[in-house]
Amino acid sequence: MDSDKLALLEEKITHLIEQNEQSRREQERFGRELEKRDKRIGELDRTVKKLQKDHKAAKGKLDRIIEKLEAFT
Repeated sequence: MDSDKLALLEEKITHLIEQNEQSRREQERFGRELEKRDKRIGELDRTVKKLQKDHKAAKGKLDRIIEKLEAFT
């Protein structure tokens, strides 16, 4: 009976080790996905800031052109 209990305990321990390894792999994968997401958010943020800057510059140029056209009329 002791050998049966020992075998059952070994089986449970093996199962717990496998579950732990699977959890560790999932956490690592999730961490990598978070890093990718954070990197993409940073890229998008920089793009938005550049577009806002470009828009502001273009609007300034357009306003100056409109002022010059209005001065001629």
